[in-house]
Parts: sequence; C-alpha cells; structure tokens
Amino acid sequence: MVISLLPNLPNYPVQAQSHQASLSVSPATIAEDGGTETITVAAALQTADPQNPVTVAVTAAAGTGTTEGTHFQTVDDSSLTITIPAGALTGYVAFDLTPVDDFTDQSADRTVTVSGSFQSPVTGSVAAAAVTIDDDEDDPLTAPTGITLSLDRTEADENAGTVPINVTAAFPDGQRRNTDTAVTVRTGADRDTAAAGTDYTPPAALAITIPAYHYRASAALNLPVTDNATANDDKTLTLVGTTPGLTVAPASFVIRDDESNVRLSLDTTEVGEGDGEQTITVTASLPEGMVRASSTAVAINVEGEEDDFAAVPDFTITIPDHTRSAVGAFNITPTDNAAAEGPQRVTIRGTSDRYDVYPAYLSIADDDNVVTLSANPGSAAEGEEVSVEVTASLPAAAEAPARDLRVRAGVLGSSTAVAGAEGATGVDFASVADFDIEIEAGAR
Repeated sequence: MVISLLPNLPNYPVQAQSHQASLSVSPATIAEDGGTETITVAAALQTADPQNPVTVAVTAAAGTGTTEGTHFQTVDDSSLTITIPAGALTGYVAFDLTPVDDFTDQSADRTVTVSGSFQSPVTGSVAAAAVTIDDDEDDPLTAPTGITLSLDRTEADENAGTVPINVTAAFPDGQRRNTDTAVTVRTGADRDTAAAGTDYTPPAALAITIPAYHYRASAALNLPVTDNATANDDKTLTLVGTTPGLTVAPASFVIRDDESNVRLSLDTTEVGEGDGEQTITVTASLPEGMVRASSTAVAINVEGEEDDFAAVPDFTITIPDHTRSAVGAFNITPTDNAAAEGPQRVTIRGTSDRYDVYPAYLSIADDDNVVTLSANPGSAAEGEEVSVEVTASLPAAAEAPARDLRVRAGVLGSSTAVAGAEGATGVDFASVADFDIEIEAGAR
C-alpha cells in the first residue's frame, strides 16, 4: 500500500484578471422596413485567458437620436451573455432586433448601441458596437404609375342590410410618394347591373389618404343593399376611385339574389326493378331566363329504401357562371326480388349553400305485382242498394310484401251498365268514387 502525504496548502482567493475586449455585430446595418433581423454579437479578447473562461454581459440600448420602443421594439437583454472558453479569444451570442417603420424621412439613420462588460472576477474594458437602422424614406423614390382599389369582401346577399366594406387604395409594390395622396371613392358606374336606388342606396363619397412614404391606406364604407321578393340575376356594382395625376383601378362588388332556386329534373322518371343497372341523367336548372355571375355548386344525394337499389355515391353538379343549367349522371341498380311491393320511390335531393333546391323523383316499377280483385256478392237485383266487399289478392306464389301495399280501385261502367248520377235517364247505377285497398305487410 502506497500512502501519499500532501502538504496542507492555504486556500488562496482567485486572483482577479484584467482583460481588454471588443464587440462586433453582424449584420451591422438593417433596413427600417425589413422586419425582424437576428443580430449576432461577437466578443473578442486581446489576449486569451489560458486557465479560466471569461464571461461578458451584453446590453442593447438606443443610440444617439434613437428611442427604444419608438424606432425599434424593446430588446430583452437580461440574459444576454457571452462565455469565452479558457484559452479561446472569441465567443458569440445572438438576439432579435425589430425596427419600426415610421414612414418619416429622418435627418439621420437610427442606431442601436450594443455594449458589454466583464463579469466578476474579470475586470477591464469592452469596446461597444452599433447596429444602424437604415432610414428607407431617404432612398430614391419610384414614382407610382397608378393606384389599385381592393375590398375585404366582394359580395353579399341582398337581404344583408347594410354591408360594412373595408376599401384599400394601394400603390404597386415598391412605389410610393413623398407627399400625401388623396383618393376619392364613389359607388356606381354606367356598366353596372346593380341600379342605384333600386338594388342599393349609394353611400357618400369615401375619402382615403395614403400618407407620404406609405404604400397603401384603408377606410370603411357602409353599403345599404335592398332586399326584394323577385327572383333576379346577381347584380354587380363598381367602386370607382379618382386622384389627380394618377389612374385608379376600380373594384367590383356583387349583390347576390336570395329568391332564386334550383330545380332538378331527370331524363326518365321510371325504371323496372328487373332492368339491371340504368344510367339516369340529372339536370340542375335555375329559373327560366336567369343566369348567375358566379358558378353554383349543387350537391346531389340519391335517397330511398336501402333494399330497393344498390347505394349510389353522392356527386356534385356545378352550374357555370353565366349559364342557366348543367347536367350530371348516376347509375342505379334496382333490387330484383319476388316481393310484391308496388312502385318504389327514389328521391334525388340537392343542396346548395346559396339556394333552395327542388328534388326530383324516380319510380322503380315492381314486376311482381299481379293483384286480383274479387267482389262479393257478384250480382245485385235492379233497384236494390247492395254493399259490395272487394278483396285484393296477390298470387299464392308471390312473396308477401315487406311493407304495406296500397291498391287503388275504381268501379267502371260498360256498354250494358252505364254509371252516372242517381236517377238520371239511361243510367244503370249511381257512380261510385274510387277507393283504396291496403294489403298489409306480410299478407297476400
């Protein structure tokens, strides 16, 4: 066993070290209108510390003529530190800097001063760096070639009442002026299909001012639209802008009619249950003589008893803009069985986010219905009022119906037995109203 005896050395305090360092930033210049930039700060020692890391606390503050919160958003620098490892000369840290675009031509660019200080036990000085915020209003201006109007909403139903619209006037990208630009916006143009006073109430002229060095500006317009009870085409109106020396591209707004409906129709209204797969063409139509400024989508669903036909996938018929109707098709395969069920009804139903849709109906004719009628008694004496019991029967070989089967019966005359008003000349018996006989489900 080897025992090493070490001397009892005194606990000397760590000696303070003195260093000199300088900060640099990248990028050193950012654009006022460039949005948030990530600034990388480098701290460089003149001489490396061979034994201990060196820590530099970093702060970001407004430079001369610059106000934090006004010319750039406040920087949280409470935890910005750079640690330079022992033996190294340089360390790094980064922070986000967001300039404020003030649309004002400044006499000088703004600056953000990035300062540093050594943390104990290191002493010495740290040279600061600066980030320049380049004032974009002193850049050469590209003269605007025109102004474009745009709307935050471009359509409304005629029953919407007063419609709030945000109108924006904008120069093309990269173009601006060093003076304010006033734009006057009025509602209505000769080519409009919406009539002022009938389809809407013209609002007062709207004033929009694009400030100097700005690209765009907006203002609120309230447009009262008129509801009526007549089915009409959608109506279009134009918002027209004017300003001295520049052309202004207009904006359009559509007043949608809310009385319209879509009607579905079929190229055939009946198929036989034994006909196999059949293709049915569906037409979706707007009212006669009516078209729309925008397309109309109608979702189609084929509904009926699930055991009457194979399921039909949903589909959509789209009526194009400025077109009255459009067609679609589906395949239906009736279920051929031995049950006497009578005609089975299939409903072709449509839905639209804008209009009511009237459905169409398809009948599946039953090929198992051979109904026999019998009467008891089978005869009656002339001048005698007789109560006759009529029985409706299915063949013994027919499958009993799965649901109630209704038979419509009537009493008809012949060349030798004339029906008519009771007591009338030449009448053999008083007319009898048609009546229903119901064969209950499961019966014959």
